[in-house]
Amino acid sequence: MSNSNLDQTAAELGMGGKLAPEKDDAGYRKRMERRQQVQRQRVEERNKEKGLILVFTGHGKGKTTAGLGLVLRTLGHGDLITECGWSRATPQHGAGGPAVQA
Repeated sequence: MSNSNLDQTAAELGMGGKLAPEKDDAGYRKRMERRQQVQRQRVEERNKEKGLILVFTGHGKGKTTAGLGLVLRTLGHGDLITECGWSRATPQHGAGGPAVQA
């Protein structure tokens, strides 16, 4: 089920408590069990591992320092880095290719 379908199902099941439309405990319990299943699925869908891309741009100093700091901090926490590279827009500022690959 997709996120939007799960969200719609949760909305259709409604809230619990004193606002419940059921008059008997069995019907209420059944609806709340279904709502709990839907909520678990919604949380599972949203907790999938995602990547992160950071781009530092602009004139002046600090871009390389910020990038290297984040690389070292990420590695220190035991996370992986796929590729890390620096390049310059003009040839007079260096080779123009990635300087570091981890």
